Amino acid sequence: MNISDDRISQAESLRVRVIGAGPTGSVLALSLANKGAEVYLYEKNPIANIKSRNRAYAITHSSRRLFQDVGIWDELEKHLQSFSILRIQDKEIHKQIDITLDDLCSNNRSYNSVGWILEHRILMDILMDKVLTNKNISLFEDNAPHANDSTFNLTIAADGGNSSSRHIWRSKSLGFSYKQGCLTSKVLIRGANPSTAYEIFSSEGPLAILPMGGEVFQVVWSAPLIKCYQREGLTESEFLDRLSSVLPCGLQPDVLLDQPKAFQIRFGISSLPKRSRSILVGEAFHRCHPVGGQGLNLCWRDIATLSKLINNIIKGNLNINNVPIQFLATRFIDILFINFFTDVIIRVFSNRNPFLLFYRRLSFVILKRFLPIRRLLISMMTDGF
Repeated sequence: MNISDDRISQAESLRVRVIGAGPTGSVLALSLANKGAEVYLYEKNPIANIKSRNRAYAITHSSRRLFQDVGIWDELEKHLQSFSILRIQDKEIHKQIDITLDDLCSNNRSYNSVGWILEHRILMDILMDKVLTNKNISLFEDNAPHANDSTFNLTIAADGGNSSSRHIWRSKSLGFSYKQGCLTSKVLIRGANPSTAYEIFSSEGPLAILPMGGEVFQVVWSAPLIKCYQREGLTESEFLDRLSSVLPCGLQPDVLLDQPKAFQIRFGISSLPKRSRSILVGEAFHRCHPVGGQGLNLCWRDIATLSKLINNIIKGNLNINNVPIQFLATRFIDILFINFFTDVIIRVFSNRNPFLLFYRRLSFVILKRFLPIRRLLISMMTDGF
């Protein structure tokens, strides 16, 4: 079957190849399949390995809307840990501010949550169950999904930060590695509010404490990369002692529930692929610092945009050759803002520069005193552009 038409007739299906079946690729496949596309989902790694990754994600309202559109929100909601307060602390200047339901727009406020925390394994179990039972999706565990054939109307790569598609398609990238790394672990913490998420800034970098139910919290600890690797190899008592020294007063880590895992943090944005009818999404397209839990939510907003474009193709309102440039144009501002904003936060709040300390204090004053500014910032972080 040779696909060359610019528009898809109502008598045929839009055939889409999706490369990568992780949290981005699987949600993308479901979203497009629900719009009526015929989706071929390729994953070079064993699905069992993808499902077994030990991490947790912060879910914003933009992702909640996507999950509702895809039809998995009701099932996911049973496993979500909601938080109604986001407490932001700066240990260097001893300032604190709470982001609450009052800071959300009225539509989001009705869900009684600033955000949610979800375990990767639960998310992937639900996604894979939906993928395998969706009649419009064919899943292939294929080690060579880049064959240059003409059987697809569109190819979308969601194969992560080390995307092989990006290199094969000769997409240029602008990026760099942060001097900081990130260490994640699950810890039992006494004294922490189970409905509060914490973002704590120090000279080393941000520390996120994310509630997962009861006294269990996911720790996302940014620090110089070499320190992250050193802490990865500490004994349980040594690790808990180090963590205790940076936690807010009243919070005490008691038990380390899994093996800490360190990884390097990168900033990156890629150009359009040199290959026609091909699109990069998620971390194959862009990467940012994990401060504020923005990374994966930004990837899922890519999917929401693509889903709308695919819907326009199926309705005959959009030429398929224009999809890549339309996607880039639609997503550009949101991606640029989040990447720039997270980068500025890290550079301003991860040091003891006396000049910058003034601006850190000023930032807290503005956020506390000016509700419209605080609401605008929270809306951009939770809803995107």
